[in-house]
Amino acid sequence: MEAIRGETSRARRRVNISLFHVGLDRKSLNAFQLCNALTRRGHEVLVTAVGTGYEHAWFPLAVKPRYVRPSSAGARTLVDHSGNRVPCDLSLHRTLDALADAMPDCDINLCLDTPSLQAAAEAGRGEAWLWVQDGLQRSHAMLAAASALCLAARRVYASSSLASLAGTSEGEHFEILRPGIDQEVFYPMPGHVLSQYSKPTAGKERLLICLGEEGDWLGLETLEKAVAVLKDSFSFRAIGLCGTTASVGERAGGLEFRFPVRPSETAELFRKADAVVGSYPQGTFPLQPLEAMACGAPVVIASDPALDYADDGVDALMVRPGDAQALSEAIIEMLTNRPLARALGENAARRAAEYSWERTASDFEALVERSRAKSYT
Repeated sequence: MEAIRGETSRARRRVNISLFHVGLDRKSLNAFQLCNALTRRGHEVLVTAVGTGYEHAWFPLAVKPRYVRPSSAGARTLVDHSGNRVPCDLSLHRTLDALADAMPDCDINLCLDTPSLQAAAEAGRGEAWLWVQDGLQRSHAMLAAASALCLAARRVYASSSLASLAGTSEGEHFEILRPGIDQEVFYPMPGHVLSQYSKPTAGKERLLICLGEEGDWLGLETLEKAVAVLKDSFSFRAIGLCGTTASVGERAGGLEFRFPVRPSETAELFRKADAVVGSYPQGTFPLQPLEAMACGAPVVIASDPALDYADDGVDALMVRPGDAQALSEAIIEMLTNRPLARALGENAARRAAEYSWERTASDFEALVERSRAKSYT
């Protein structure tokens, strides 16, 4: 394998990043960020996915991806175990076949979901790895699906911080690949802006930016209850960023929902916020609170206490998931104790600086080299 110029110890790899669907979601964004970081480090990176219409026009992708657009399939009828005739849509199978046909020859096929993992395994053009980026429940489901696909000898890599995921099937290997954040978009506020957190702001309308799990937002009810407690004490505006099925512009439980497409829009909201509040179920590794920390914003997180990018009382305030009372008390503390808010924001910005996509790419290289040096089968 060719070595990267000037770095004889680091081999140049051919990596294909595979997604079943590309959309305006965190998983697609992470795939594109890692693609660009690996490309900057001299690797040949390809992206193979099913075209959905969103594609990557909203993101400055460094490579030209290969989008699969299989022809639509008609419905057929099959007989189930009870003798009943049931319709069967074959479009999924045709899509998987088309995705497998499009898989290029590569060293590593880094798959972000089980359909693309199945397609990569069928193609057999490179080692199939699964990058799990979901919470505990979904991660277990994805790993179980990978085992069901007879991929026991394939390597499984996850970004979840829960060690319990290491109990995968025999022959699989578990490691952690941490996602990063875009340091050119999410960066600390200037010192003169941070100084506002050391002064009382009586009578001012506060801005709360509320975050939750993408898709389901299982902590939304807790967040709404906590925000409701603040109504009698503060004049504020609460904006919920994505993570919910609510329509953009809809108001519910005191929250106004938005869905910023560009990361720069999210960063601007973080810099204006008096507090950023995240409500997540256990077993997740949410990046949005980390991005807010990188902007120097005071952050309150209801999440897994083992979350490793924040320490309670040092660079964020952390409460137990599902405890609306504790969450509201932490928000009030952040809004009234401005010296604390400033100290947390400054510490958070320093901590978040450790999480870059360059570091993720470097960690990925190390995983590849370790896999070459050992046999896990």
